[in-house]
Amino acid sequence: SCADNLYAAVAALHIEEVEQYNRVHSLLSRAEFPDPDSLVGLLSGGWRKRLAICRALVTHPDVLVMDEPTNHLDIEGILWLEKLLKASLPESPDAYLMVSHDRRFLENTVSRIVELSAAYPEGTLQVNGNYSAFLEKREIFLEQQQEQEERLANKVRRENEWLSRGPKARATKAKSRKDAAYRLQDELSVVKQRNRVGTAVDISFDGTDRKTKKLLVATKISKGFEGRSLFSDLDLTLSPGTRLGLLGRNGCGKSTLMQILAAAGSDGGPQPDTGTVVAADNLRIISFDQRREQLDQEQTLRRALAPDGDSVVYQDRSIHVASWAQRFLFRTDQLETRCPGSPAGSRPEY
Repeated sequence: SCADNLYAAVAALHIEEVEQYNRVHSLLSRAEFPDPDSLVGLLSGGWRKRLAICRALVTHPDVLVMDEPTNHLDIEGILWLEKLLKASLPESPDAYLMVSHDRRFLENTVSRIVELSAAYPEGTLQVNGNYSAFLEKREIFLEQQQEQEERLANKVRRENEWLSRGPKARATKAKSRKDAAYRLQDELSVVKQRNRVGTAVDISFDGTDRKTKKLLVATKISKGFEGRSLFSDLDLTLSPGTRLGLLGRNGCGKSTLMQILAAAGSDGGPQPDTGTVVAADNLRIISFDQRREQLDQEQTLRRALAPDGDSVVYQDRSIHVASWAQRFLFRTDQLETRCPGSPAGSRPEY
């Protein structure tokens, strides 16, 4: 259960049972768990993430290290975590370090940001302040580095013109200038490489030429779980060009609804309790789930992208697997990497 998980965390602290009870149940209460005895296996991804955070905090750590703490949390969960990190509660850590791609969360919770990137001479850019301050300093730095590349390019062009005239290197002064010209070329190459680091993912979500106006139609669908209604009498139509977002608290049924829609037109997968879901003829639906359970963790990136060869067919065009991987910012040396060995942040691209 949820409470059992927290009790297991404090068991090694050798504190009195009353203190254990107070820590576990006060934290679960502040985290708004409706039932401390709920089984973890029945929780949604967001509530599991909230429980994992509680388990870390129930030990009253001095320093808390968090890897993507807002993943799977709903808006209320993120606001709860922001409040907890900024408050002076018994379980609040003295300091915390987090990895996050949630820009608003960073804006509201941190006082210093360090970005690791090959775009910077020392490999990092460190800024005291919130995310807005970091963006401002980063923009200034990258503009200055771009200007540096332009200045170096002008110097190298002049020195190359001088070198093309074939100066004799017998004189000490001429040899020194030659050496300086080669150093300028090396410096320009390094700065160019740093300025090319920020390449964006190259993928298109252009629609197909399908003429139908209704790709998927859900009519009066309902779904319940253990006597609780998740949604009822829901009508939904997806047509070409639709970009639909679902909002709701953790555990309200968003993932269940997505799974039902993704199973439309197939024999397997979850079905609604009532109502119908009709897919257009020959409609191909791909589901991207939050836990990435469809990944074969023993498969290499190369075989995941191109199971039967070294090319990928995209929009009727054959693309080499290495070029396809680079569109998603994978390096060539990662093609033989298995999923468990890849960085967690790369797995969604995988």
